Amino acid sequence: MSKLLIKRLARSLWRSKLRLFAVIIMVAMGVAAGISFGSYAQSAESQLRAVYADTETGVNLPDLWVDNNASVWPNETAEELCGSLHSSWPSDTLKLKTCEPRLVQTGMVLHTDEAGEEKLVTGVWHGITNAKVHRVWMPDHPSVHGRLAAAPDEVVIDAHASTGLGLEVGSTVTISAGQGAQEFKVVGIGYHADHLYFAPEGSVLPASEGTFVTGYLSAEGLEKLTGNSPGSANLLLVDIEGTPAYDLQTTSVNEGPELEKVIGALSETVGTLTPDPTTVYNRSGVQSVEFLRADAEGAQKSFPYITGMLALVAGITIFLSLQRLIQSQAREIAILRTLGVGRWTLMPAYIVAPLAIGAIGALLGLAFGVQVGAPAMRGMYESILGIPVIVDGLGEGLITQNVSIAMIIVFLAGIRPAWKASRLKPLDVLRGQ
Repeated sequence: MSKLLIKRLARSLWRSKLRLFAVIIMVAMGVAAGISFGSYAQSAESQLRAVYADTETGVNLPDLWVDNNASVWPNETAEELCGSLHSSWPSDTLKLKTCEPRLVQTGMVLHTDEAGEEKLVTGVWHGITNAKVHRVWMPDHPSVHGRLAAAPDEVVIDAHASTGLGLEVGSTVTISAGQGAQEFKVVGIGYHADHLYFAPEGSVLPASEGTFVTGYLSAEGLEKLTGNSPGSANLLLVDIEGTPAYDLQTTSVNEGPELEKVIGALSETVGTLTPDPTTVYNRSGVQSVEFLRADAEGAQKSFPYITGMLALVAGITIFLSLQRLIQSQAREIAILRTLGVGRWTLMPAYIVAPLAIGAIGALLGLAFGVQVGAPAMRGMYESILGIPVIVDGLGEGLITQNVSIAMIIVFLAGIRPAWKASRLKPLDVLRGQ
């Protein structure tokens, strides 16, 4: 009897094709949106973990920065500061792993545009040689070429700026910093964690092509360019074992109280060893790191609401469609009840129908989300930020979660119409009530 009812329901649903297709499309949209937005959110978060990780392909992002705001420390002072941090580290819980001096200077690059006019473009130059922490990121991707700078006259140009300035491996570029200006050979195109969100310091808008450039020289090359002595530094990069929690700018709660104690103690230690004004800050004080973290956090928080709304609309559509179907078949149901068909014989048919519709919609949404939606969202992430996505964020858990949610909503949407169908009283229906 249930099989016969299911066949009749299928024929009835097929007669109202527009309503049937609308329900299937709504379910498919909900699943596809969940997979697409979920893939973006998971890609954004997993991408940062992979880039910042202390691995062969990661950059080993520091946990603390000690920034000289006024001048440059000579080698002796920089080494003394790092030695003091090792000998008087203030925390037993957080273990110091590395303290690495680094020289970073602002400057310009002389660029000749397509019209043949020369112009100066603002730049930031990093001196990096055999770095253990805060390395240049050069993933296996078509946008990355060449190698790291080794000789004093070599430079790696950030991939964000290379296209706008027409620079590639083998090009020669004139760089200035301080009072010096020299020609450097471009030996690589890469990325740096400080400039993954490619904007000048203090600007919330990404830099337009040809208006900003960053480059990664050898330490010796930058020292010669700026006229500083060997080993000079204006940054100390402090790496702690593991990834300690730190205070986030987007919340009112201090997520990293232990790290805050370390920052306070380091500020006092550095202040006693050098008269230069210094600032000690965690990852939230680095513009690019904080912007990308906030983007990943926002995506993680928003995608459940977006997909939930679509799934809810699909559930309401299914509910109303089944209600209309029951109204149209009320007389047939009443006749079946009069012939002795029980309630529990009627109910399964009206539950199987929405589940079948939901399964078709879920499969269509799954195919579209995996093949089109998720790649499109990752492509949008790459185009907006200008960095390659090295993780797809499309795990089995995300797919299972979205399909399961859609089927649960479909099931719940079909229960009440099924229950109502089984509770119809034959006399009321036949009397027109």
